[in-house]
Amino acid sequence: MKISSFRKFPDESLSEALDCFHGLLRKTPTHGFSEPVQLNIFIDGLRPHSKHRLDASSGGKTNLKTPDEAMELIENMTVSDHAILHD
Repeated sequence: MKISSFRKFPDESLSEALDCFHGLLRKTPTHGFSEPVQLNIFIDGLRPHSKHRLDASSGGKTNLKTPDEAMELIENMTVSDHAILHD
């Protein structure tokens, strides 16, 4: 299943990676992954630099946040990425 093997490409922004991941979820609506598992798959598929940025922005380890807190952080970072890409 493509969802469980998700990986962010080196030249892909965080917002592009999140859009890609959401697209995979939409293509397979019966995937059966809970929201916390989806979040872990997404984070695990990030490149090391993106994981470090995410952890630094969360004030520690992102996976210690609740799924809602972690997703809010990721979405806030993607807005920032999107603004930088289109500046």
